[in-house]
Amino acid sequence: MEMELEIRDRILENIHPEKIIVLNMGPIYLIVVVWNKEKSSFEKRVHIRRLLKFVNVPFDITVLTSDKFGHIMQKIDSLTFEVIKNGDVMYNKRQEYLAI
Repeated sequence: MEMELEIRDRILENIHPEKIIVLNMGPIYLIVVVWNKEKSSFEKRVHIRRLLKFVNVPFDITVLTSDKFGHIMQKIDSLTFEVIKNGDVMYNKRQEYLAI
């Protein structure tokens, strides 16, 4: 859980996302960030990857807008849906820091 907290804190120190969800899949961390910044999805992923350069385990990032997040919740056959469903919500702007 320590790595998940470091990921959360590093992202929160640098951007203002709506939500951060992390799923530890053993050798890889899958991270979903809901961020409504006016940048392309690619630019957002690159920005977050740079923030997480300290992470010494493989990870993959999906960055969604709030609208896209709602759409993904309708597609129960996607990997992103599985991360959202089974991952740990490390931050939710509506609830601030969640007790872990």
